Amino acid sequence: MNRSTVFLIGLALVFVPVFALPLFIDPIWWAERFGWDTDGPRELTVYLGRCLGAVALAITILALLASRNPAEYRWLFDLLAISGTLLALAHLRGVIEGDQPLIEDLEVAMYAGFAAAAWLCRPRAPSATAPG
Repeated sequence: MNRSTVFLIGLALVFVPVFALPLFIDPIWWAERFGWDTDGPRELTVYLGRCLGAVALAITILALLASRNPAEYRWLFDLLAISGTLLALAHLRGVIEGDQPLIEDLEVAMYAGFAAAAWLCRPRAPSATAPG
């Protein structure tokens, strides 16, 4: 297995059980496990959590499909790198504002590392062949 395949399978193995499925199925349960105060408005929280879980599931399903031939899905690595960068920035804002649990503060480094790994594991572009 090449590093692109390992990265995509590893992504799915971590994100599906830890983030995607729990958010999609029961965002309040997930939030409580991560230390969030869940006494606020539930309807919007559940709705947004399920939507985020759905997007995370879609991306991880694509990652599993792409793991069979990562070179065909080079764009997915760009999406993952950009997503990881934006998630790191979102979590960094939470650190600065001081309004998130400690585990979310630690996710700044996790998402930054994830973004770097996506970029580093991105398959090379196919080389151009001379007309023959």
